[in-house]
Amino acid sequence: MSKKHDYTKLDAAILDALKERPHAFSELLGVESVKNEARRLEKEPQSFGKPDWRFLDSRLQALRKAGKICYSRKPEGWVLK
Repeated sequence: MSKKHDYTKLDAAILDALKERPHAFSELLGVESVKNEARRLEKEPQSFGKPDWRFLDSRLQALRKAGKICYSRKPEGWVLK
């Protein structure tokens, strides 16, 4: 059985970035703390070649489903709920 990823730091980095203003997906991947944590996860053995942006994408959806964030059209981007 493979070890599961711990997304705590990535989730915290995403939520922290969204406190300031809405961010588009590409902007979030450019936030230093988000980028560094996604790249760290990418290098873990259980990642099986999953690229860093996939970690961000899956965590955005998980946070959306948990009711913590949503995607807004105006202003456009991911925002805190």
